[in-house]
Amino acid sequence: MSKELLLLRLALFSLKRSYTFSGLLVVVGLLCLLSLSQVEGATFTEWTIPTANSGPERGIFVSGGLVYFDENVGNKIGRLDPASGLFTEWHVPTGSSQPIGVVVDSGLVYFTEATGNKIGRLDPGTGVFTEWTIPTAGSDPQDVFVSGVLVYFVEASGNHIGRLDTTSDVFTEWTPPTATSAPVGVVVDSGLIYFTENGGKIGRLDPGTGDFTEWTVPTAGSNPYRLVVVSGLVYFTELGGNKIGRLDPASGVFIEWTVPTANSQPLGIFVDSGVVYFTEQHGNKIGSLGAIGTGTTVFQSLVISSGSTVSQVSTASGTALFSETTTSVTASTTSSTQSTASSTTSV
Repeated sequence: MSKELLLLRLALFSLKRSYTFSGLLVVVGLLCLLSLSQVEGATFTEWTIPTANSGPERGIFVSGGLVYFDENVGNKIGRLDPASGLFTEWHVPTGSSQPIGVVVDSGLVYFTEATGNKIGRLDPGTGVFTEWTIPTAGSDPQDVFVSGVLVYFVEASGNHIGRLDTTSDVFTEWTPPTATSAPVGVVVDSGLIYFTENGGKIGRLDPGTGDFTEWTVPTAGSNPYRLVVVSGLVYFTELGGNKIGRLDPASGVFIEWTVPTANSQPLGIFVDSGVVYFTEQHGNKIGSLGAIGTGTTVFQSLVISSGSTVSQVSTASGTALFSETTTSVTASTTSSTQSTASSTTSV
């Protein structure tokens, strides 16, 4: 798979937080970013979302040159054509649903509704929505992953891993062994469901057998958030631990790298050609971690701006897309050493 396609899914998801929009220009932005080594010459383009105080939050996805995003406060799904600057917005049928995650698959837009307690789907060609109510009340669905007709998601408050078969409208829910695990991130690889537990674990579910495996992240208070699986290795961000982590499920061995910026709150993550790309909510940066496995790693970071908060970033074809106001860019490079630890698994 090309670097451009891999970077397409890089995403930053902000924590559930209260927004103060007074005087704040909410935008969808585009940063011409060929690589983090070229940030000195980077330039920004910004588009103002038509709906005031729309609150774009955790979902942005690029498909066919079009940018799809959620409007968490505006209760809409939005689309931007960067070539023309034209926005299209669709109202989610359920009022105050708080759409969060957005994934585009086969031309259809899938998303979660945090307070609506639903999985939603939009056909942008017809404007028709389909919504499925999650069986567990108040489940607080978060991340979403689509594979064919199956939609996988996590329930932060419901403490479930969920799956929806869109052809039969049937939900399946599995409960992780750890009570109140608060799963927030999910990805499917080789038929296995990997997820993060806000309580400090990485989990895996075999949906064929219903068997769970959990690994405890070595850093206390790590709060693992988003994750990806590359060549059998699980890479994840540690929101509370301020680290980038990697788990080898075969051996149970963790490796963790500390992000140079203190309290950066790393969230979104993607890996390409041995380089980990991640986003920093509090640090307000896009970072990369290279030379993995050499004992000494090199961090690079792109500062989005001083004083603003980044809500979302996704990249495609050498272009970084993000939401919220940005004004300047600076670059930094830092070396870091890694730590290694093993963890006991439980089934």
